[in-house]
Amino acid sequence: MDKYLCSSWKNFLYVLATNISQGYYFYSKFEYPETKKDKWFQIDTKLKRKLPVSISKDQRYRKKKKGEANYRFFRFENQAVFLKTKGTPVPQDDEKWAEIAGKTKLPVQIGTLIFEIFKQEQKFSVKLARESFRDVKAEIRELLAKKQLNYALKKLNNLNGLPNYRGIQQQKREIVKFFKTEAKKHFNKVKIPPENFKIKATKLYLGDLFIK
Repeated sequence: MDKYLCSSWKNFLYVLATNISQGYYFYSKFEYPETKKDKWFQIDTKLKRKLPVSISKDQRYRKKKKGEANYRFFRFENQAVFLKTKGTPVPQDDEKWAEIAGKTKLPVQIGTLIFEIFKQEQKFSVKLARESFRDVKAEIRELLAKKQLNYALKKLNNLNGLPNYRGIQQQKREIVKFFKTEAKKHFNKVKIPPENFKIKATKLYLGDLFIK
């Protein structure tokens, strides 16, 4: 059975980022209506029949050699994404594709946070979207201004729950520096994590990536 349904949001980001880095540079993203949750699997079946996403590795290789496009499909809860490589599309392909390059990123919303899969210097990574990055900093600023140091430290430590991507690591270093600057405005002495404070690596096992 084709494995397309992701078991967690971290798995969703992982499979999207991995496939994009392997040449699936184009995406078409959409959300299923919550009012039709009992029909989500039926929608999956319909979409998977539209484009050749459930083919073998050998079939993908042959299509690539012929200069034809390959397709993938993944879903987490109500978020679904088609991915496509360069090449001649199949006749029934009428999707509106966006290429992940330059300012065009693939947004993935998880709760109140928005992540982006982006390309920079010929490499792909994941980071918090600008609005989410600013929201984290704003919340830390507000907590420190109210002298709620323990809550601010908890907010900072919660970043360890984010996946271990280069883009997120860079943002985390920036947030730690920001935390230090803001804390000094309101506290004389405070134990703050060092600048090289890193996200704990998240171990991903292929067997746990999907549910059927």
